[in-house]
Amino acid sequence: MCNADCCCRDASASDLIKYLLVLVLVNLLLSFISIFIRAAQTERYDQALLYLDAINSGELDLNLAEFGFNNCDRTGDFLDTNYYCEINGKRLKQPSESVSNQGLFKKWNTVELILSISRTVLTVGFVAFFYFIMKIKKNF
Repeated sequence: MCNADCCCRDASASDLIKYLLVLVLVNLLLSFISIFIRAAQTERYDQALLYLDAINSGELDLNLAEFGFNNCDRTGDFLDTNYYCEINGKRLKQPSESVSNQGLFKKWNTVELILSISRTVLTVGFVAFFYFIMKIKKNF
């Protein structure tokens, strides 16, 4: 390993391996925590689901014109097809009138759990593989 321009220039290969292992274990810990603390279990997500159902059923008419978008035009390069409006003194992208990927958003609780568990399983596999390789190489 070449670490001439690294912040830990004087570290040996064994030290760098230990640093890498610590980072991987922190990743494993955060992946494990993300299984239990998820965005889809927040009150704001539940409220967004209620708004989405109300918009789809026609109970709530979301007219973007009444929100006060001023000076809307296309700015930027020619590949940018988005409209930008002045909202409270800032240039922001105009929101779409429809919500895309509604099926994914409605099932986000399950999808987020699956992603968190698979990330944790992959990280555990990486830690086991890393530990096994280090034991074979006798660097650990």
